[in-house]
Amino acid sequence: MSQVTEKSTKEKMTMTLNEFVKCGVIGLACDRAGVSRAQHTKWLETYPQYKELYETVRERFTDGLEAVAIERAKEKSDTLLITMLKAHRSEIYGDKSHVDMNLQGQAPITLMFAEGMLNESEKRLLEGTEGEE
Repeated sequence: MSQVTEKSTKEKMTMTLNEFVKCGVIGLACDRAGVSRAQHTKWLETYPQYKELYETVRERFTDGLEAVAIERAKEKSDTLLITMLKAHRSEIYGDKSHVDMNLQGQAPITLMFAEGMLNESEKRLLEGTEGEE
């Protein structure tokens, strides 16, 4: 008779990371390795070395995607080329919009509503009389 031995935690971790390298999706990697997503999350919280390895593998997978994107951008995709330039040279090609939320020394923002836009409950709420009868 052969005994069924359960895989060690280390073996399950290794299988999960190996599957992640193949697919790049942790939920799918967990399914393929036979562990739950919750188990993966627990390992990240409990085992610093596993977390470090996972981050390294994830970074390498992303590097691989970026390399493919760069090749495609060079070959045939203007949109992808623009996106890559924005990512790598945001100071030159990035979006220039800026919103200053610092209101020091400025008048507070006042909301104005046309009376016909509000129902009676909303009017009472704005007047601070909501709930009064």
